[in-house]
Amino acid sequence: MIERTIMMIGNKQERIKKLAKKHQSAKIAEYLKSRDKDVRLAAIVALGESGGEDAFNNLTLILSSAAPAERMAAAQALGVLGDEKAISYLSHQLAKEQDAALIDAFKKGVHALHKG
Repeated sequence: MIERTIMMIGNKQERIKKLAKKHQSAKIAEYLKSRDKDVRLAAIVALGESGGEDAFNNLTLILSSAAPAERMAAAQALGVLGDEKAISYLSHQLAKEQDAALIDAFKKGVHALHKG
C-alpha cells in the first residue's frame, strides 16, 4: 500500500513537470489542492518554470500561506518566473515575515527579479 502511494505521488510529480514544460499553469495550479505536501511543492516550483498570469496569481497568493515551506517555494518560484510585478508582493511579505530563512528567500526572489 505504501509503495503504491509513493508511486502515485511520483507519477503526479512527473505529470507536473511535463505540464511545466508545456507552460500549462492552469493545470498545474490544480495540484496546489493536493493533500500531499510534496505534490504541492512540486506544483509551486513548476508554476515558476511555466510562467504566465495564472502562475503569477497563484504564486502571489501562496506567499501568505500558513506553510513556511510553501511560502519559501513561492518566493523562489517568483524569482524564476521573472515578472517584475512580483517585487511589490515579495517586499510586502518580507516586511511581515519573522522566519530568517524565509526572509532570505524573499530577498533572493527580489534580487533575482531586479537582475532579470
